Amino acid sequence: MKGTAAALLVLACAQSPAPKSQPAGETAHGLALGEILRRCRAAYASVESYQDEGEEIETWFTPSGVSHEDRGRWSLLYRNPNRLRFEFRAAAEQRPRYVVWSQGERILAWITGAGVREFRSWQDAASKAPAGNGGSTGWFPFALVRNKESSWLENWLGRAQSVSRATVAGEPCYRVQWVNQDPDFTLLLPMPIRQAFYVAWVSDRDFMLRKVASRTEHGSHYIESRTTYHPRVGHEIERQRFRFIAGLE
Repeated sequence: MKGTAAALLVLACAQSPAPKSQPAGETAHGLALGEILRRCRAAYASVESYQDEGEEIETWFTPSGVSHEDRGRWSLLYRNPNRLRFEFRAAAEQRPRYVVWSQGERILAWITGAGVREFRSWQDAASKAPAGNGGSTGWFPFALVRNKESSWLENWLGRAQSVSRATVAGEPCYRVQWVNQDPDFTLLLPMPIRQAFYVAWVSDRDFMLRKVASRTEHGSHYIESRTTYHPRVGHEIERQRFRFIAGLE
């Protein structure tokens, strides 16, 4: 009986058509990792106007358990080539509000209680964002748009290790994940990272981010972060929305 079953299995395999080869850049479950990242870069780099907003949740853990949780909303406006306004508002009133905006060629930032500062680059402004104010994952879309300033982002994308399929709020996505163990890699945080785990959900419709989750280990404690995205591309953005007058908003 076993021999008959084996013979039938061999016959079935012999009569089955050979599997079709996948087109370049594709796998059985969709696009290959390199092609997903290429389309992601291209989608952001090609935009003339970009609006995004979402929620960021950071949970800090200590050896004794949960230390505290920071929540807030972030928003981003961009108009090619150099108009920008990025803002983070913490849910807790006592937490700082952080705003970065362009004024001609100048890059300015304002934080609650600290006044206005000028920075040499957008990346520099983002790197000075205090913890818990959207300075980490909330900044990713702008870094993707401004490819020429984002060498750290190319490093980020280049570390991706695996891809699968998933959905975020009903949106079909590619789920891309990677681990970073580079002791010199800090990714916009003011404290050294011993090891970092990241997962990004990239829409398979427009190849833009819908969610990023991370876990960064810092010595005896670690931080888990979750950020959501709701991108809008190609819509006109009124000039006055890019302006910020400290103390009057």
